[in-house]
Amino acid sequence: MNQEFNQAHQAGAGTQVFRLSWVAYIAPVIAWLIRAALLSIVHHWNYPLAVGLQWLNVAWLAYDCWWQHRVLLVIDHDGVWLQRGILPWSRGMVGVKWRDVHEAVYATGFVSWLLRSYRVVVSHRYTRDEELNIAHVKRGHQAVELINAHLMRVA
Repeated sequence: MNQEFNQAHQAGAGTQVFRLSWVAYIAPVIAWLIRAALLSIVHHWNYPLAVGLQWLNVAWLAYDCWWQHRVLLVIDHDGVWLQRGILPWSRGMVGVKWRDVHEAVYATGFVSWLLRSYRVVVSHRYTRDEELNIAHVKRGHQAVELINAHLMRVA
């Protein structure tokens, strides 16, 4: 987690952090399985190459899972933010300040309810280009309720 958010949380600034659900890890694992199956075919032609590519495949899976783990939906006194990235040059945040938040919604359905994994959309008041659209947020329905409750208090 980002150091600024740790400090804000410890200072009692009311920062809420939401992570991605376990459902977000399904796509990287399926992609890893497909690559592993394809590499098993290469195994018959060139064993050393196949072993090297399998190690690369495992490293790719580790990176994908680590990246998914680092995606955070952060709600603080300034607005709603999406923090993501691992490497220093790819780390960053995008978000919407409270004055520009139009509304927050989440996708409903039986599967979302069953898995407790929701797509959260925080729309911008003036443009659709700036909206946050985050899939597989754990307790995303609670995040949306928190955002909309804040909007009601301010209005």
